[in-house]
Amino acid sequence: MLTGVTAAAEHRRLASILANVRNVVDAAMAGPSERSCHNRWMQTTSKRIIVTVIGEDRVGIIATVSTVLAEARANIIDISQTTLQEFFAMIMMADIDKAIVPFDEIKARLNAKGREIGVRIDAQHEDVFKYMHRV
Repeated sequence: MLTGVTAAAEHRRLASILANVRNVVDAAMAGPSERSCHNRWMQTTSKRIIVTVIGEDRVGIIATVSTVLAEARANIIDISQTTLQEFFAMIMMADIDKAIVPFDEIKARLNAKGREIGVRIDAQHEDVFKYMHRV
């Protein structure tokens, strides 16, 4: 349980983080300008996506994600997964160049399957993922 002082400090820290995230999102959604990075990272050049899965470990997680991607004709290029005690974490790279389903639909299908099996599944274009995780 947090004390009043600790809770207030944690609240300020979280408020600061949220403000930073809001600033990044606002900049990304702003109209294009020469000073904006909007055009550089919103124009996705890669046909690869990064799929992440986090949740309680259970049988069939990899099979579920692989099935959604296979049905869309996306090719799995690389996969790394681990279990940390009872938790499952996976990152997967897939090529959607020859996919028969648009990226937004693949993402929606993965999100829905994740809710169905009780894990969080997200997908991002590789370029966006790189931009968000740059040092």
